[in-house]
Parts: sequence; structure tokens; C-alpha cells
Amino acid sequence: MSFLRVFAWTLVSLVGVFAWLGKPIDGVFLAALLTVIGYSVNDSVVLFDRIRELLAGKDRKASFARLTNRAILQTLPRTVNTGMGAVLILASLAVLADDSLTDFALALLIGVGVGTYSSVFTASPLAIEMYDRGAGARPARRKGRGTEKPVPASRAERQEVS
Repeated sequence: MSFLRVFAWTLVSLVGVFAWLGKPIDGVFLAALLTVIGYSVNDSVVLFDRIRELLAGKDRKASFARLTNRAILQTLPRTVNTGMGAVLILASLAVLADDSLTDFALALLIGVGVGTYSSVFTASPLAIEMYDRGAGARPARRKGRGTEKPVPASRAERQEVS
């Protein structure tokens, strides 16, 4: 659920900045928008996967907020390195390319910034808030509820009864 809010935030931010700058919303912008969505999804999945690994790890007694903070600290170098690599390439593309590619590079630059920010600083606090409200504390559903077959008694249990 927190991912969907981050997803919406990223889309609204990118469309809003482009509308504010008076840039055209065309096929090139749509391609950039889809690329930004993929980038944001990837960042969020990496972070949430690390949280999941830490939840299943040996430090289960730590609070969800502490585990989320540890996951952010562990994935932040990867996020920053990936973002900076993309920013360097996109900045050179924005400066050296023609108008159509400049708009594409500008949309990606804005999207990389917003996507990185939202996956780290928006998705994680929302996940913590949702976990604290009880979304993460629900017991797991059992498969085949109500269709359990009686387990036959073992030979030793049958001998004890008689």
C-alpha cells in the first residue's frame, strides 16, 4: 500500500513539474514517465526486500522502525551510486542533445530525483506507519481453512489408549 502512494507521488510530481515548466506532454514524455516508474519500482523493491530479509533474520526482536532504518542504511550506497550514475549521463544528454532528447533527459533527471527521494523518505515512513497500525501484525492465513483431514493416530498412541 505504501508503494502505491509513492507511485502516485512520483507520477504527480513529474507531471506537475513538466506542466509548471510548460513542456509538452507527448510520446517522449510518456517514455520518460514509464522509465521513471520502472526506476522508482526498482528502488522501492530493493528497499522492501532488504526489510523483508532483516525481518526474517536473526535480529527478530528489533522494532520494525529500527529494521527499516537498518535497511535504508544498507541500501543507501547502492541507491546513491545508481542515481549519481544516471544523473551524470542524463545531465550530459540534456546539455548536448537536441530539443526532443533534452525534454526526455529533463524528465528523467526530475524522475530520478523524485523517485530516489520517495522510495527512501516516503515509502519507508509509510510502511512503518502501516505496520504500527496493525497491517504487519496480522496472523498469516492458513491454507485450506476448514478442510483439514483428521490425522490418524500413530501406532504408539493407539497402544497407549487401549
